[in-house]
Amino acid sequence: MTTEERLEALERRFTRAKRQSLWLVGAMAIVVAALGLGMARVWMRTAAIVRDQGKGGVAKEIRATAFILEDPNGNERGIFKMTAKGPILALCDEDGRRLALFGACEEGQVLGLCDEEGRFRLGLGVANNHPMLGMYDASGHKAVALGSNDAGIAMTLADPNGRDRAGIGLRGDLPWLNLCDSNGKGSVKLLVIDGEPRQVLFDPYGKLRVSLDASRRNTELRLYDAIGKAYATVDVNSGHTALRLADLDGRVRAVLDVGTLGEVLLGLNDENGRVRIGLNLLTPLVSMARRMNRSASTSAMLEVENDVPRLTLYGSNGTARTTVGSDDDQATIRLYDKEGQTRATLGVEGAVSSNGTRVRYPESSLLLFGPDGRVLWSAP
Repeated sequence: MTTEERLEALERRFTRAKRQSLWLVGAMAIVVAALGLGMARVWMRTAAIVRDQGKGGVAKEIRATAFILEDPNGNERGIFKMTAKGPILALCDEDGRRLALFGACEEGQVLGLCDEEGRFRLGLGVANNHPMLGMYDASGHKAVALGSNDAGIAMTLADPNGRDRAGIGLRGDLPWLNLCDSNGKGSVKLLVIDGEPRQVLFDPYGKLRVSLDASRRNTELRLYDAIGKAYATVDVNSGHTALRLADLDGRVRAVLDVGTLGEVLLGLNDENGRVRIGLNLLTPLVSMARRMNRSASTSAMLEVENDVPRLTLYGSNGTARTTVGSDDDQATIRLYDKEGQTRATLGVEGAVSSNGTRVRYPESSLLLFGPDGRVLWSAP
């Protein structure tokens, strides 16, 4: 499974966690509605049933659809009742405000605790064999939801409007953290995949725009465009750092590389990924620039070694055909045949003359050479 597929699975798990928390809210609403159905009428009916069953001695069994608990002042303090959804139990204070509720139905069970104003603030439930916990603010909006299922456990945090803004969870051995914007779109995700941490950032439309990975071997930063293609990558591997830039089709067009010894390499690629221009800074005393043809063969190279510059032009077979160099403020131009043999020079040159002796020709000398490397003609 790719990282992007893992992210999509993570988003689905986060959505399921939100649905579970909404079930808890719905279950609470069912309990509240059930409690509001004619408590006085139920009490009168229950009292009559108890009187009838108690005639003739102590009743061994009491059957009813509701029970009302009163304090010495006649205030209803509790109710145990059967509803269309299932049985519920509620406890109230002396003013009739709800303190605690417990209900059960086919989907699961729920326990609710209220504040002194009778507002639901804490709910504990089990839905489809999955436990959940919900906390609510004074307005009844969900603030915190915690739930688990066969796949893992998740907790969500909501803003004052009840919108989920943060989630944290664990699926198997995959921990994750999700931060959302005011529209519920995932903005930041942190997760650990196979023991390696990863952070991803999304734009307001939920599109992946930035990812940061830290593995055992390297650290990688990626920047994505609006359609999800990586256009910039920074990779650090054992002291080796590389920057890669891609075009709209995702093809790498430029590479900047810094090696472990401090060497710097710059490469510019064509649309087929072949290097067309390369710039190398190998040591503080050696630098090099290359231009490649469409066959990825060097066509020109400019280098500086020990402050001595040199330009080399290459033939189609990769053999040097022309060099222009400068040494001790004296420039020399050399022309080569297709075999790489020197055939002409212009400038100061030490060469073997036609009679076989070694001669150093003066500045601005023009020399023509034979295939054996000996001077055929010189001027002046």
